[in-house]
Amino acid sequence: MVTLHFPDIAPALSSTDPRDWLPSPDALVRACHAACTSPEPEGLRALLAGLGAPVADMVVTPLSARAALMGAATGRAFYHHELRGRLAMPEHLEPEVVVWDQGTVPVWVQGVLDEPKYFSFFQEAPLPSFNPNHRRKWRAHELLHGATRFYWHPQMTRFEFYVSSRLNELIPVVHWYGLDEVFRPRCPQHYGQVLDRAYCQTCEDLGGAAYWEPASGRLVEHDRNVAFVEKAWSHLSEEWAAILAEIETGRAHPAPRGALDSSSDAIGYIRAHWNRATSWSFGQWAELFLVDGDDYFSSLDGLVANATTVMRDLVSADLVLDGPQFVARRARRTLQDMAYRAMLAMEWLEEGSAAAQRAEDAFMPELEAAADLARTLLDDPGALVAVAQVQARLLDTFRQNAALFPDEITGNFNALGYAWRDTWHRTDDHVSAAMAQLAAGLESALPQTYEALDGAHEALLDAFARSDEFSALGRFGSRFARWLQSAHPTHDALAMAHFEAWSTEEPRRDDEAEVFGAVPDTIDGLTERAGRLRPNATLRRRPFAPDVLARLTGDTFNHHDTALPVAVVYMAGELRLIVEDEASTHILDAVEAGEPIAAWAEQAHGLTLENLIENGFLAWLPAPLRG
Repeated sequence: MVTLHFPDIAPALSSTDPRDWLPSPDALVRACHAACTSPEPEGLRALLAGLGAPVADMVVTPLSARAALMGAATGRAFYHHELRGRLAMPEHLEPEVVVWDQGTVPVWVQGVLDEPKYFSFFQEAPLPSFNPNHRRKWRAHELLHGATRFYWHPQMTRFEFYVSSRLNELIPVVHWYGLDEVFRPRCPQHYGQVLDRAYCQTCEDLGGAAYWEPASGRLVEHDRNVAFVEKAWSHLSEEWAAILAEIETGRAHPAPRGALDSSSDAIGYIRAHWNRATSWSFGQWAELFLVDGDDYFSSLDGLVANATTVMRDLVSADLVLDGPQFVARRARRTLQDMAYRAMLAMEWLEEGSAAAQRAEDAFMPELEAAADLARTLLDDPGALVAVAQVQARLLDTFRQNAALFPDEITGNFNALGYAWRDTWHRTDDHVSAAMAQLAAGLESALPQTYEALDGAHEALLDAFARSDEFSALGRFGSRFARWLQSAHPTHDALAMAHFEAWSTEEPRRDDEAEVFGAVPDTIDGLTERAGRLRPNATLRRRPFAPDVLARLTGDTFNHHDTALPVAVVYMAGELRLIVEDEASTHILDAVEAGEPIAAWAEQAHGLTLENLIENGFLAWLPAPLRG
């Protein structure tokens, strides 16, 4: 049994304004401070370890942990994004508008398994995705979606789908931009700030400390934490009023806040998912596997009432979760997940065809048995013993009938991506089912390394995908290179893997340099006109072996036993590389050290300096002329 202790500080329900039934900002910050100065909650780490994502991500702040436990109480756990074989949508289930030009499944782009904005999130999904490329905040955000639940009705209207989608997003967004910043560690540059789209590796690293542990950069000033809660309550109150007005009037009430526009996002969601959410497969799945009032709500009033409860539970009173109950509900979610995949696969078959009839005859008895077990697991954790057998039968049924389905389905169906291994069919290997996707990821992330392996990559990928490094945070290529270093420190491909991973790490854009950077007419212009000369934000420098550089550049290097200094930057999305010589090293060292231009410019090689600026390694930002 895990308990997160918290004072009962929420006032009684008294109005439709959330400020009237939520704790005051001062009281909530004091409660969070008490949690930060209390001992580690007993059993919390062990329970969260069963969610399939790094535990550290879910305990950065007291309100991260509460969100995580609330999601876990519904059985939510993560599948691994890079092990998951996504099922493509048949044409009649595709979005009404093109969400991107790559279809409806993720694709590898420069070592990242990328996915479209409005088709990366499914509000009804039994299990969310653990994406190692996402910031730590995403874990609590995804789990809160599970606690918020969703609306569905076989006769739902487009407007009901719109307003319920807006409500489904509200609490997770309020948590992200306000509540989850309370006592959150940040680097000196971003202390006390919310990072919207910017990514900061230092902030992510600081977030590895649990809220009950000392952490550099933790936001401790009472007033600044209160300001975050004030911001959250203002956001919540305004959105809540708009959503209730929409339900009352049947008309949209946009309430944009800066870059956030929940009404527009909800419209984007219905345009992406309406065809799917009103399809035969979705309706059949919902009626067989979902319980109204537990998994979803068939009335908007019910969804609003649940959101009220979730919001109050997040910020007031003890939260308690029994470990066996969580494991049983997590197993129930796997049955729902596998069942929806089976229903979606059958959507590919022409209605009334012999293939569709054969698939229905084969699958429906197994799906009905799985649905019965899923209902039992809600209240009887003891039914867990039957789960593995039911899962195995579902997977076996697909194997036996795989010839009925198109390649878009057969290659991915069994790649479930579950990142835990105690309540699903153990003999169906989660790594081998995803091997083609992993190989494509390695080729995308580290193309020269992939080529150097010359077909001998599968054994390495198999071991990598079973390692702790695979489920760490960061790009696929960086995680693979770190794992290869620890598992095979003398491997022939290691040096190339290190280079490719190092050269493609974040940051990969310097907007100020690309938009405002200038090239002086003469090098004397650097000293004659005020301005800033700084390294490109993407600049990184490191020595590498000559054989690695020869393979990358096609040049010949005579320093066979000596690593050569390399500098790389990104400009307009393009990687640029130089092997430093004495002149470029002198200039780059001086600029990185922040030395005044006048102190070193006379000794600098003019053409080298000009080339470094022209090719983006250094950014020259002249000051505006003022008369």
